[in-house]
Amino acid sequence: MTRFIMVLLAALFYGFVLAFNEFQLMMCFFSTAFCIVGMLINRDFQAITREAKQFELGEGKYYMVIVLTALIWQIYFVGAIGVTCYSSALLSGILIAASLSVTEVFAVIFFHEKFGGEKGFSLALSLGICFLLLW
Repeated sequence: MTRFIMVLLAALFYGFVLAFNEFQLMMCFFSTAFCIVGMLINRDFQAITREAKQFELGEGKYYMVIVLTALIWQIYFVGAIGVTCYSSALLSGILIAASLSVTEVFAVIFFHEKFGGEKGFSLALSLGICFLLLW
């Protein structure tokens, strides 16, 4: 139940952030810098090489996964900002809610995750919100 409440609060907060997209880009830069400084202080970059050596698919694929994940997230957020700037925060919220549903279904299909009650309720809620907003 705690995860569900946190997802709702995150969606609410992100809706407010989308409305103030002038600050979105600066917030992304500062959060990235804050994380990098934290990783430097905690020496987490040294753990990356250790994890890469232990990765089952090989060291090269580990780095490829890290770089592609970062690129995909950046494209996702820049796209959300672009939709908000050229259309509306409502459409951006609808697209984000729809992509959450697709991500949950893909995780069950490709990664064989369990489809429990929380995931089902979250899927029903996000699809319901999409249909209500589009209707």
